[in-house]
Amino acid sequence: RVVSIGNPLGLDYTLTDGIVSARRMWESRPMIQMSAPVSPGNSGGPLFNLRGEVIGVTTARAGSVWNGAENLNLAVPSNLVRRLIQPHYPGRRRLNGDAAVPSRW
Repeated sequence: RVVSIGNPLGLDYTLTDGIVSARRMWESRPMIQMSAPVSPGNSGGPLFNLRGEVIGVTTARAGSVWNGAENLNLAVPSNLVRRLIQPHYPGRRRLNGDAAVPSRW
């Protein structure tokens, strides 16, 4: 079971749930296939397992009524996203706009 948080159609803090249907390659990329609904505004939100761990980032709805597929929704696995996050941000700014401070992350 998985839970996705997003803002479908601008409705803040919406929670949807479903199951992981498969882990598969989609257009040459590893993806999590799930039945948790994805609507415009949900993409980019976290996908959690029932232990509260982020396992992916909700990405796209691959199926639709037009092509005969329903609940064919995708998420990027979190281990792939983790590789893209920079370990530090040189030149980051304070919240009040002051000069850059070195990152300690």
